[in-house]
Parts: sequence; C-alpha cells; structure tokens
Amino acid sequence: MSAKTLVALCGLAVLAASATAQTGRLFVGENGSDPDNLPYCYEVTLDSSFPSSVSWFSTFQFAIQGAACTPQNLIYLTNGVFSTDLYETIPGRDPTKAAHLSEAIFDMGYLNGKLYGWAEYANPSGIYEINPSTGACTLAVASTSELFFALDANPADGLLYGYSEYGQSGLYSINPTTGVKHRISPGPYGQFPNAYGMYRGLAVGNNTVYLTNVWNAEPSDTYYAYDLRQGDNGTFVQFTNPYANSTPQLGGSFWYDPTVVPQPPYPPNDLVANATPVGEGTFPFNTSWARTEGDTSCAYSASFADVWFMYTPTHTHFAQFSTVSPVTNFDSIMSLFTADGTTELACNDDSGNYSLGSTIGYNVTEGQPILIRIAGWDYGPPSGIQRGPGELTIGDCPDIAITSQPQDGSFTRCMATVPQDGSQGPFYVIVSTEIAPHLGFVNYAWEHNGSPVTTDFNGSFDEHGILVQSNGFFSRVILIRPNANDAGEYRCTITIDGGCENQLSATTNSAFVSNCTGDFNCDGGVDGSDVESFFMVWETGDNDGDVNGDGGVDGADVEFFFSKWETGC
Repeated sequence: MSAKTLVALCGLAVLAASATAQTGRLFVGENGSDPDNLPYCYEVTLDSSFPSSVSWFSTFQFAIQGAACTPQNLIYLTNGVFSTDLYETIPGRDPTKAAHLSEAIFDMGYLNGKLYGWAEYANPSGIYEINPSTGACTLAVASTSELFFALDANPADGLLYGYSEYGQSGLYSINPTTGVKHRISPGPYGQFPNAYGMYRGLAVGNNTVYLTNVWNAEPSDTYYAYDLRQGDNGTFVQFTNPYANSTPQLGGSFWYDPTVVPQPPYPPNDLVANATPVGEGTFPFNTSWARTEGDTSCAYSASFADVWFMYTPTHTHFAQFSTVSPVTNFDSIMSLFTADGTTELACNDDSGNYSLGSTIGYNVTEGQPILIRIAGWDYGPPSGIQRGPGELTIGDCPDIAITSQPQDGSFTRCMATVPQDGSQGPFYVIVSTEIAPHLGFVNYAWEHNGSPVTTDFNGSFDEHGILVQSNGFFSRVILIRPNANDAGEYRCTITIDGGCENQLSATTNSAFVSNCTGDFNCDGGVDGSDVESFFMVWETGDNDGDVNGDGGVDGADVEFFFSKWETGC
C-alpha cells in the first residue's frame, strides 16, 4: 500500500469519527411550486454508522428554499424565489409564517444570535442579516463574484460557511463581522460548471460541513461531508444513500442536536393563567407560537391555538368585542367567559359581510372582569391552523357612518326605447350608497316615493326592470330602461345587527331621479323639434305618448309634456 493511499484512508477514518462525535440530525428540504403536490422534507440521524449506512426519513410537506436552526432548535425556513416569506418552527411542528422578507433570500445560517441569508437579487448581492420579527434585511457581507446559494453557520468557530458555484467556485468560510471570505476547497468535483451540477443545500454540525448536490445528479441527489478539522483542501466523504429519489431545485438544510429541548417564544398570554389585563381600546395579539388550552361552543367546538385577555370594564355599558381588522385580517374564533373561565357567555366565529374576524356584543358591569379567548380557525392540511398577528378592539357599539350618499339622476324616454337591444347609448340609471367598514350584519332597505323597492329584474337588459344589489358595505338600485313611473325620490334605510344590543339604524339623504320629458327626441336639447316629435307619437296613440305614465294617451299627456318642455326638461 502506498503512502498516498494510506494518508487518504486515515483522512477518511478521522472524518467519520469526528463527524459523529455527537449524535445529531441532518435536515434537508426540497423546493417546489405546486401547492397541491408539495415536496417533502427529510432527516437522517448521524451516529456511529455514518457514512457506511445512511437511512433518511420524511418529516413534513413544505416547499423550502432556505433553512437555518438556532442552538435552541428554533428553526427558520424560507420559500419563494423572487418574493420570500420567512417561517418559524421547532422539530415536530408544522411551520408558521413569521414575516415577509424585504429581500429574496435563498439559504440561511444562524450565528451568535443573528440570522443571515444569501440575497442574490439584492443590490448589492451578498449575505444579509435578517430581522425575523420585521422581515427587514440589512447587508452584512457584499459579494458579487462568489454567490453563496448554499449557506450555514458554525457555532464552533463563529463563522459562516457557504458554497459558491460562480467566480472561484468551492467551499468558503465567511466572517460576517469583518467580511473576510476564505476558500477552503474547490469542492467534491472541482469548479462549476461541470457534469455534477450545483450545491444548494449546506449544513454545519459537529464542526463538519454537509453539502448536497442538486439539479444534475440523476437519478437522485448526492450528499457529502467535509470535516473542517482537516484544514484546507481536505477530503469530502460521500453519503452511501441520497436523501430523496428526486432532483429538486434548491432546498436548504441544517444540522441540529435532537437532545436539546426547544424553548419556543410562547406569547405572554398563551395560557389562561397569564391572560393580559385590558380595558377599552385596541390591543395586538399574536398566536404564531400559541398552544391550545381552551374550547368554544361555536365553530365546531374549536380547540385551536389560542391567547387570552382579561377585560375589566371601566363603566357599565353594552360593550363590543371585535377582532375585525383591515390590517391583519386574522381569521378568528372569539368567546367570552366568566372571570374564572368556568362558564362561556358568548361565542362568535365570523362577523358577516365577508369578514373572517369575530364580533360579540355583551352587557358588561363596571369593575366586573370578563375573560376573552381568541383562537385561529383550523383550515386543515396543508394550510393548518390560522396563526399570526391580530387585533382585539373593545369599546361601545359604534354608529353607522354613511360615506357615500345617493346622487340625483335623470333619464329620457330613449333610455327605455332606443335601441331596444341596448347596443347603443345608456339604458340604465344607478342610485347607490356606501357606509364605512362596520361590525355586524348590514341590511339595506330602499324606498321609492315611500314604497319599498324590490327587484323585478328578469335577467334581460332588453326590457324594463329594477335590480337591487347589496354587497358588504355597498348597495345600489339599477333602473333598467326606466319609464316615467321610475322617476321620483329614492332613499335607503341601513340597519346593522349581530354585534350590538339594539339594532342600529341610519337613513341616507334623498336622491331624485327625473324623467327629462322635454327632450322627447333625445338629441340633448329642448326645442321645437321635440314638440314635433311628441305630437307625431301622441297623435297615433303610441304608448310613448304616455309621458305622464297614467296608462293612457290623452290631453293630460299634452299638458304634462308642455309643463316640462317649458322648463327645459
């Protein structure tokens, strides 16, 4: 046996021993774009059998682009290529969205209390420090020649490690404080590009770099280990079994110690015993890491992740509790309990009007506490339970604010008669109203000259009809091919219930719709030609001559026509 061969074998033995000095797990993720067929994430235990026997197992389905893990086993994941969301989890738990990142982040690493990620499309490209709470990304190390799509951190020496496919390709150590990049090795197969593809998953554990090859490694991906204690230009040991029978694009990885018990950042009001004391006002909450302690009578007895508040009224009144918020759009289930939590007082799932928030109205007594439970709706797999930020608002039942009053309108006989197929010109008049966003169910009741307006539209715009449409906080009356009978006063009474003790009510201003009878020939003016056109119709007894809408064509129509014609309409 040659000396060179002996040295290589010794290097392999050292690597196998050092890489398993501490039993750990290697996590790898695949990337994918089909939400109905998500790729799997895989794990393998690195014990004394490595590298002779490697047995992977799938964990959960999630499309992963980048991954990192803290020493406390808090896991960060990213997905998306040009627009990136950051997710959080712990081993054995499905990921929860934490923030939207200001830069498109590929792989990540966690080092000295900071989360770092590679941002290829940032200006400049480089390694950015990530704020997991806000999603803000700040440049740490600029890099325009080496592109570190594969990245992780090594707590043992306080450095980041990345693999670059471009520039002088290979494995690098990166100091995020000084910006110094040191090339350790050209990699398992030399410089990119070559027949062996790309390296886009990198993890560091036990002072060892674990590197995955993707894209061109048919029929499956290949994994390698590099013991950093070899120094530069050492040996890469290939795993005997790839982690997936596929060739996914991208997919981050990390190493973690399964003996470490995670300490998730539970919300301060996660448990009923720690309910946040509140009065009237608006109070934020976040169920991202909430556990489940309570239950409710509505929403299929929802036992979902929850947070708790203890409300003490400052005065006796009918209070309104609401999680409806245009900012968070949190899909909640809310319930009220007695202060000791033994009796449910009220429960609500959706507030109506397409709102996923909850609204409850309840009589409260000054100084007498009420316990509030807020939980997220369970969408089932793959979405899971609604988690994240929301807002609880407590106060008096608000008045109705009409933001858009009905406006006056006008029509001519031609809107009803010319052309009959509606192929030219307008053939309808709209009277509408809108209110400010409100809690509870909104009802609209239109009146025309004091009588209720009801829909008689038959689905065709070729003949006269009235269509009443109400949607959320907006309602309108559409007069299709209007006739003289449709002229008059229109107004709407708006009522809201479901979130207040007594039904609220407000009435809009009146809008007047007039029939411009004087412009009988519909040429936009009122002159002698209209008189001629009117009498041509009136003398034949045609229904168009019934300008006063009494059902007959007689002298009363002549009198009515000239009363309008003389005033210009």
